[in-house]
Amino acid sequence: MSGWMSRWLNAGGEEQTATRPPTKTAMAAAPSPSFNDEEIPRYPPFVKGLPLPTLPQLMATQSELIARLRKELMLGDDDDGTNRWESYILPVIERYAAFVHLIPASEAHHHRGAGGLYRHGLEAAFHATRSSKGVMIGLDRPRVERRQLEPRLRVAAALGGLFHDAGKVIHDVTATDRDGRSSWSPIDQDLDDWANQRGLDRYFLHWREQRAQGGHEAFNLIALKRILPARVERWLSHPDPNLYSGFLAAITGVPHSSPLVELVRKADRVSVEQDLREHRIESIDTAVGVPVDRYLIDAMRRLLHDGRWTVNFPGARVWLFADLGLHLVWPAAAKDMSELLAKDRVPGIPRDPDTIAEVLLERGLAIPRLDALGQHPTWRMAPALLSGENGKPVELAMLRLKDTGVLFPFGAPGTVELWSAPEESQPARSEPQRPSEPVVASQDAPSGQPESTPASVGTTVPLASEPSVVSAAGKPSEPSPALSSNPSTAAIEQARRWLTKSSTSTARLAKTIDSLDRDLHTHALWRDGLLWLRYPDWFETTGWPAPEAAQALSEDGWLEPDPQTPMRRVRDHAGQRWLALNAQLSEQLGTVLGEPRDRQPAPEDPEATIRQPDQSVLVGPPSARTDPDDPRLIEIILRELAIQHGGGDGSHACVLEQRQLKALARKHHLGVFRLRTRLLNDPRVREDNQRRLVVTI
Repeated sequence: MSGWMSRWLNAGGEEQTATRPPTKTAMAAAPSPSFNDEEIPRYPPFVKGLPLPTLPQLMATQSELIARLRKELMLGDDDDGTNRWESYILPVIERYAAFVHLIPASEAHHHRGAGGLYRHGLEAAFHATRSSKGVMIGLDRPRVERRQLEPRLRVAAALGGLFHDAGKVIHDVTATDRDGRSSWSPIDQDLDDWANQRGLDRYFLHWREQRAQGGHEAFNLIALKRILPARVERWLSHPDPNLYSGFLAAITGVPHSSPLVELVRKADRVSVEQDLREHRIESIDTAVGVPVDRYLIDAMRRLLHDGRWTVNFPGARVWLFADLGLHLVWPAAAKDMSELLAKDRVPGIPRDPDTIAEVLLERGLAIPRLDALGQHPTWRMAPALLSGENGKPVELAMLRLKDTGVLFPFGAPGTVELWSAPEESQPARSEPQRPSEPVVASQDAPSGQPESTPASVGTTVPLASEPSVVSAAGKPSEPSPALSSNPSTAAIEQARRWLTKSSTSTARLAKTIDSLDRDLHTHALWRDGLLWLRYPDWFETTGWPAPEAAQALSEDGWLEPDPQTPMRRVRDHAGQRWLALNAQLSEQLGTVLGEPRDRQPAPEDPEATIRQPDQSVLVGPPSARTDPDDPRLIEIILRELAIQHGGGDGSHACVLEQRQLKALARKHHLGVFRLRTRLLNDPRVREDNQRRLVVTI
């Protein structure tokens, strides 16, 4: 053992001072650096406990989410002038914050950091509120009571999400002082009051080893009595006590038929999945290194929230495309993020855009572009909103994010389309089919080359008095958004007046009609004799907030509920969400949306239609580009179909399924809605009982 160690041990840890003097050649000892004890890391780390901020400070930590919740609720005032938010929601949030304080939602799962339970409750409240807008309530009650129940349903959904895990404070954890001699009793008082009585500046959590999975639900009722004011309970119970009983079932896990049970369960799941997906559960205190990805996400959201970043607009940093997701203009977005974090003096943040892209790719937050040469961080995208000289597309380098929830955790805005070149015209067949054979529109018609078809295609069928029809697909397709007839200008004006005078919500619809464009028709369809509007896309295009529209139309009785789920406003169909208008409103709004009949179908070209008996029509190939407003457009399309399928004598017919109609609309630069309406104005086109277009050729 070395001499200095022996002397240190013999002296009980203090080295003997009687040592020989240093020689002249001895070097002076370097001064030892000065460290604060808390700056020296150790493993395992010290348990620091949780601080005791004031209630206003605690509320301020989630001010943005609380503001979002208020906007989503849209409560307004009661009939007596009482502000519903100030009376029934905000005081409950304040008492909830004081009750759960900075306690995590779990020990090692979701929302496990300080303040996790507070955040989780607010997130669940937000998502439950948003989902509640698809629920219809009180259909068997007078209209006055329905108006009373609508805001109560939203409040019950929000409070159900807020309270669903509140019992964890009692069941899952204990809070003590530093020495563990004094424990907080959540049943008796708020944590802050307990700490102030004992002069504490921090408290320490201990997770119960024997806590049961889901056992906290029974304790939610105790938390409820500590937090929920009696006036809120009375308000929720009137005029229908079943609403309040459904709320209690939602937070206690008791079986109940109320839609609130599923709303709260789904909201809880969404909040948990969102937190785990965004890696918020990692502990900063025990990590070595800078959590760059989390700083970058925070910077993105701040830039978006502050208005420095815009979405789907010329000059925007953020673009959201249908089917392709969320994109950031690169490297401009990277420069914005790095400059913001540099201003905040956050250490360890890379400044190079390529390095930032690599971080996001490594963390699974972005999606690379793969080709034969390898992996690339950016994609070349051409938004349809942008155009350069001569109408050419403008391509931008963009970083594709994996999940829209990275920037929009509470719902993304509408999407925009990408620029695409028009398809080439369908060449004429050199040898058309015989007129006696029925023909079928190809699956991708019009196309450059015919593809293989099912065995039934091309089968000879005896002619009848009506043109024979062969479907292009084995199963019927859903109807496209079109009107069965083209209304006159007078009918349109009459329908518009009806909308204006019938109710507040229909008047709002009439007011938005002026903002319609042809793209809006892709967000509507006719189904079961009703007009369905895609939710929220149709309303976002008109500028009417979708939740507000759904509420207004529901309160005025203009929505047709699904017989299977009559409590829901929003209906599901073909993977999309819709609002189905009732028959009366469908007829009137459909009339306004249809094209006027003041323009009759163009007459046929005499040279093309003059033919001898038993002869087919001889026509030339169509033009490669057509004007969508050309009155001869329908005639051109019908000629194309005759050339493609060998018709021309009017004895046969082809069926246009939805896919073929979309291909034709895309080729001729029309919306599907507009093309379908114009085709139906021609006497050679009709609808069958499955609402497909049957074209006589």
